[in-house]
Amino acid sequence: MTQGPKDIPGCVAQASGAAQRASNLMTVGEATIEAITAQVEEKLCGQCLICLAACPFNALVAKEKAVEVLQILCKGCGSCATACPTGAIQMRHFTDEQILAELREALKSH
Repeated sequence: MTQGPKDIPGCVAQASGAAQRASNLMTVGEATIEAITAQVEEKLCGQCLICLAACPFNALVAKEKAVEVLQILCKGCGSCATACPTGAIQMRHFTDEQILAELREALKSH
């Protein structure tokens, strides 16, 4: 999801909402994150930034050498991994090799 420039009241409203969500997390004392999150292979990342547009949770940030995943924001949906043209993004615990191994085993029994 992309957004354009906002006027001052829009910025203030969005910032207030973000601050409220952050304060709710801080009062709980702990946050639970998904076990299945994206991870980036820095050597493969071409910094095309297609994944940033694909992530509905804004969990990716462009850095100097590669895109970085903000693990606390990542919900493990896989949109970024699917959109990545170089295959630099894999889902933790669901790499291509793991999925292919599961498929091979499932096909053996039939």
